[in-house]
Amino acid sequence: MEEGSSPVQVIVTENQMALVRLRSRPLGPRHRIDTDPPSATVKVDGAAVGRGRWDGYLPQGTFDITAEDDGYFPLTRTLEVEGGRHESRDVLLRLRVDPDHPRWPRPEPGHFWVGAFGGWGLGSGLGSGPERLCPDQCRYAPSATGFLVAARGGYQFPALLSLEVTAGAMSLWRTIERRVDGSFVHDGTRYPVSYDLEDTLRIRGPFVAAGASFRVRIDDQFALLTRQTLGAWFAETSDTLTGRSGDAPLVIADAGKSVSST
Repeated sequence: MEEGSSPVQVIVTENQMALVRLRSRPLGPRHRIDTDPPSATVKVDGAAVGRGRWDGYLPQGTFDITAEDDGYFPLTRTLEVEGGRHESRDVLLRLRVDPDHPRWPRPEPGHFWVGAFGGWGLGSGLGSGPERLCPDQCRYAPSATGFLVAARGGYQFPALLSLEVTAGAMSLWRTIERRVDGSFVHDGTRYPVSYDLEDTLRIRGPFVAAGASFRVRIDDQFALLTRQTLGAWFAETSDTLTGRSGDAPLVIADAGKSVSST
């Protein structure tokens, strides 16, 4: 029967000699000790024998097999080894993660946030009736313009997903100048007449919205943001119309007739 000793940890001072006395005992079966994670250190009775895996023979006796690694709780298992060669034994030491260890970065906690924004815009039109007469009857029809101001707030989760609400006000307007040509009939004669009109079109009111956004970090200073928002605009519309008539012929009707009342 083959004999051997168990692993022993020896500390040797530089330029010094250390005397180690080992006790030989009958060897037991072959043992293969694996760890999860594979970076863990394997110790037999406190003596480090490798990292991730140890494959060898131990003498008869009782041993404490320990696996330890930064960021994990150490694990110790007692191993009973009988003398004589038997079938090999496999031992797996699976470590549990220590979530409070400095090795693992802590996720950023969620937080509430609030902000304000505004904007100015241009558009082709507001879709009103007077605008449909352009360009045939319009002398001046600039683009529609408008602005909005709003406040947005929400809660951002650690996964960079944010739920948010928005409230604000928006106003759009457009002024067009147009000419309307017409005529009237008197004593069988048709007389032309024209009008120069100015329409000041407005759409304005408050709006509210809710949605979500997702932030993708590029680096410590920049990020890409995607946002989906659904809301309602409580708007009122108006068309302030001013104008004057163009030159028209003077027509006198029913001249010389007396007027009486009773």
